[in-house]
Amino acid sequence: MTATARKLASLAAALAACAPATKLTSVQVVPESPRARVTNVLVAGLVKNPSARTSYEVEMVKALRAAGVRAEASQDLLPIGQAPTREALQKLVAEHGFDAALVGMLVDSRTDVRAVPPDPGYGFYGYYGWASSYAYSPGYLETTTRVTVETRLFRTAGETRAVFATNSESIDPNSVAEVTQPLSQLVVAQLRKDGFL
Repeated sequence: MTATARKLASLAAALAACAPATKLTSVQVVPESPRARVTNVLVAGLVKNPSARTSYEVEMVKALRAAGVRAEASQDLLPIGQAPTREALQKLVAEHGFDAALVGMLVDSRTDVRAVPPDPGYGFYGYYGWASSYAYSPGYLETTTRVTVETRLFRTAGETRAVFATNSESIDPNSVAEVTQPLSQLVVAQLRKDGFL
C-alpha cells in the first residue's frame, strides 16, 4: 500500500469515527392537509427486554415534553409487568384522551464480522517475502454491531395506519441508552420538521 493510499485509508477511518452513531435511515409521512399537531401522546416500546422498553419510553417522553407536548410512557400507566398489548393500549387511549400514540419496535440487531488482511508494505521485488508472510498471517477481525429501531406515530381517532414512520440505525452502541437517547432527539426533531409538533 502506498503512502497516499495509507493516508486516504486513515482519513476515511477518521471520518467514519466522526459520523453520528445513530441516524434516521428512512422517513415516511402520510400527506395531510392541513396537518393537525399532536398534543397528548402515549409512548409504547414493543420490546421484550424490560430495560430496553423502559429506556425507549423514558427517552421519548423526555424529548416530547421538552418539545412542549404532553406525553406518558405506557409502562407508567399499565400494571407492573403488563405488556403493551393492543387491547391495553386502546384502553389507555380511551381513559387518558391521547390524540396520538408513538410506538417503537426493535427490528434488527446484528453483528457483522469482516476479516482485514495484514498490510504487507512491500514492493514488487519483495513479493516472495510479502506473499509468504501474507499467506500465513491472519490479519485481524473487525466487528460492527448495527441496531435498527422502527418508530411509528398513529393518530388514535380511528386511524388504521401510521401517519409517520421512521427507521433508525445505531452503529456499535455500548448500551441501550446509546441507542434511545440520540434516537429520541432525532425522532422528535423529525416530527417537528414534518409539522406534527
